[in-house]
Amino acid sequence: MPDPVAKDLEEEEVLRIYEAIALSKMMLRDRALFSVLLHGLRAEEVCLLNVEDYVNGELVIKEAKWDSKGEVPLTKLGIQDLDAYLGWRREQEGELLPDTALFVSCSNRSQGKRLTYWGIRHVMDDLAEKTGIDLHSHRGRHTFATNLIVKYELDPSLAMELTRHRDVRSFRRYTNRKNKIAAKRAFLKASERLD
Repeated sequence: MPDPVAKDLEEEEVLRIYEAIALSKMMLRDRALFSVLLHGLRAEEVCLLNVEDYVNGELVIKEAKWDSKGEVPLTKLGIQDLDAYLGWRREQEGELLPDTALFVSCSNRSQGKRLTYWGIRHVMDDLAEKTGIDLHSHRGRHTFATNLIVKYELDPSLAMELTRHRDVRSFRRYTNRKNKIAAKRAFLKASERLD
């Protein structure tokens, strides 16, 4: 049985999604949410995050699938997006208690309540419709893992640590992707020498 394929987003797709978010009525929340998903968090993990779980530019994952707890460092852009969203929330709500949900719903029915998996799915479905991109929350995780291996050229064991993968077999989709890209690059480089 072949290994599953990484379903990461291309850079151009990520830019299109950010452009669509810029037109959203919940721009700051949706931008922070998408940024966090692009750091490899599962939707269920995002739902469980509290304000106290955002510490020194990292997200502390206390509850996760397969008990894959850990800390996830954020990029400068991720920090900027999350800080902007939390700043806006403080303007709206006043001081945020440590055990307050990090992401809250903005829908009429559940405004101010913890954002649920279905709330995240609704945001992703809306962005998919606006951009024409096949988008779901887990594509952020695929994008993060692929970028760690391909773009940042991290050792797979370090990338597994950051993504909190426990099984080498499930992570192989990302190393396979790197190998395919490296093979194409090597071929193109060799073919230039031959031409």
